[in-house]
Amino acid sequence: MPVLLTNAKFRVYGQGQGATDLVILTWDGPGGKRSYERELIEEYQNGTGNVAYDLATPEDGQQVTLKELFKAIEKAGLQYQTIHYCPCRVVSDKSGKDVYDPNLQRKIDSGEVKFQ
Repeated sequence: MPVLLTNAKFRVYGQGQGATDLVILTWDGPGGKRSYERELIEEYQNGTGNVAYDLATPEDGQQVTLKELFKAIEKAGLQYQTIHYCPCRVVSDKSGKDVYDPNLQRKIDSGEVKFQ
């Protein structure tokens, strides 16, 4: 699918017409994008992504605010009925202090860590 919008921080992939929804992927910290995110981006790059959805994703290693993204989308004349977005998750210890674990995704995938 064509790139509808691009700058140094992010890209929006899609058909440009007919898509009513936008899916926003977030950059996932120092490890970069997870494998399923890379696979989804590749589907859009090779033209096999879901035509009902456009896909917005930051460039590797870049962080973009929603405000920056929304301003650029509006300026480009793109409009969506629904925007799907899930912010980065933060893991906290029992005291509420944020804890960064570079192996967290591997632990979740293996079942070593379970959420309650």
